[in-house]
Amino acid sequence: MGRVKLQWNGSAVTTEVADLGARIRSIRQERGLTQSELAGPKLSESYISLIESGKRKPGRRTLEAIAERLELTVDDLTKHVVQADPQVAFALAFVELAVMNGDADSARSAIAAIYRDSRLDGQSAVRLWALEAKLAESEGDLEQATGLLEKLLDDANTDATTWAEAATSLVRCHRERGNLFEAIEVGERCTEQLVAAGLSGTPQHVAVGLTMASAYHERGDVKRAARVVEGLVAESERVGSREARGFAYWNAALIARGEGRQVDAVKLAEKAVALLSEGDDKRRLARLTQAQAGILLGLDEPQVTTAIELLLKAYTQMEEAGSTVDLASIATELGRAEILDGQADEAERWARRSLELLGDQPRLETASTWMILAQAQAMQGAGEEASRTARLSATMLESMGASRQAAQIWRDLGDLMKQQGEHADACLAYDRALESMGVSQAPTPVVTKQAVRPTTSAFKQLTPASV
Repeated sequence: MGRVKLQWNGSAVTTEVADLGARIRSIRQERGLTQSELAGPKLSESYISLIESGKRKPGRRTLEAIAERLELTVDDLTKHVVQADPQVAFALAFVELAVMNGDADSARSAIAAIYRDSRLDGQSAVRLWALEAKLAESEGDLEQATGLLEKLLDDANTDATTWAEAATSLVRCHRERGNLFEAIEVGERCTEQLVAAGLSGTPQHVAVGLTMASAYHERGDVKRAARVVEGLVAESERVGSREARGFAYWNAALIARGEGRQVDAVKLAEKAVALLSEGDDKRRLARLTQAQAGILLGLDEPQVTTAIELLLKAYTQMEEAGSTVDLASIATELGRAEILDGQADEAERWARRSLELLGDQPRLETASTWMILAQAQAMQGAGEEASRTARLSATMLESMGASRQAAQIWRDLGDLMKQQGEHADACLAYDRALESMGVSQAPTPVVTKQAVRPTTSAFKQLTPASV
């Protein structure tokens, strides 16, 4: 694989692999292989997973089998390996296991102990920052995760796979915080660097690019998102990576859904499932299952029962490997599905679960969930409570920029206000929906007689200043 030069903030990042497991994982992903494909007939998928995570040290025969599958010699496979201090390596493995198991308290205690140890070398520090970022994101602290990810991109000890994963996570954090401009800017910079480093069409490159495309789509620039995805599909087909092609088809399905091409969305999703369902990434599989459900809910005749089954499956999968934000997203989608199914109590239960997971950080997902809760309350006949909850959603939206998701929430808010008989508020919510999609209000014509305008006293409660 050699040394790959990546640039961030004007400084070169030399991506040498810190340990054998990380090197094997990095080369496997560049080859577009799953852990099962690398294992082949001689090894097991679970053993490859243990080696890549640093929990097992392979012997000579195992190394020969792995090198053969990767089309390398054993010397080529091991020549860049740097041995970390055994005690530090053990502590990092413990942190990784704690993060994977969702044991945040144990992970934080172990991280604090590692920082007190002066033997922490450069590569071990990079691995620690990556784990800290994953922990912060899993707990919904996207601000802390963002700082750690930026540090990873800056450090010369960051290997190629970790660099690309950090770039993908940073774009995702910006997007989930509603900072779509920053998400796109970071995504463009990182994809350019990965292409320049010769990694075009690899799973790493495709993952960053698709996360950036989702930010374009969220901002309402559907055509630009579609062009990005089409380019990534073509590159992944050229490289022949099964994993990268699966990623690309998955996001192409989501964009087709957003454009209203439901039949195309279903076909593309089926291709993604076929390519990715045999993989070893539980979080990715859970998100794919969630995406399938979302497409079924968006059909002209929604397949609600099947979608709920898929979402419950995704939620169980995500409990093992995802973050609180991931779980909240599925819970919100379950609430939406239960609304379509006419089950107000279940919708309220899932909406409250999502809000509990999201915490008090301002996010588009939180605003969307408040709207699901308001709709459930309206279905239960609690009109005044539904209006108060809807205003919480509007308050959060006021603090965020325009986007496709914001437009949908404003539209839902307008529909709810209309149902509640608050027509002036409904009109203003619809105006905000148009503004979020880039459609500005026409200038008010000059009239000689006093114009009669609807009162906006009730809607003023929607602004942050008065809540």
